[in-house]
Amino acid sequence: MQGLFEGRLVNDITPKWIRDLKEEDEETEAARERDSQEKQIASLKIQAEVPDFWKQVLKEIQINVDGLAQIGLRASMSPLGADGCHVEVARTGTIPKIDYTNVFCSERPSPRIRLHDMENAMSDEEIHMLFGVHNNQLVVTSQSPPCEMMNAEQTAEYIVKRLVRKVRR
Repeated sequence: MQGLFEGRLVNDITPKWIRDLKEEDEETEAARERDSQEKQIASLKIQAEVPDFWKQVLKEIQINVDGLAQIGLRASMSPLGADGCHVEVARTGTIPKIDYTNVFCSERPSPRIRLHDMENAMSDEEIHMLFGVHNNQLVVTSQSPPCEMMNAEQTAEYIVKRLVRKVRR
């Protein structure tokens, strides 16, 4: 009779495999709840930190623009409303070339940085850079490859470098 009740507690007549499934279900539900809480915390962090991140991006864009004269390019940055700027980069010389992008920080439908380039001036096509949280830090991810996570300084560099590449071609 001993072998018949092996693997069970005396007061528990529930088969072990059912207890195991119940435990797996509880672990799955706990993990789902943890993920939901982490997403809520990330969402709150994004909402709280986007304004300061955006201000830093604008400062970093200006630093990048100011430095372009060192490589023979003319560049400027000017405000576009409360939450945007116009960044222009030009190559002078025998074959001049100019390019620009309008950069905006939007909070709806979800926080993002939008780039509206010169070549898309007549269309609604934009590049979106989405906010996220990585290692408890606010980051931005570009849609175009390589889709890497960037801090404010890297975001500004990404924006200005795109223009520099175009005018130096």
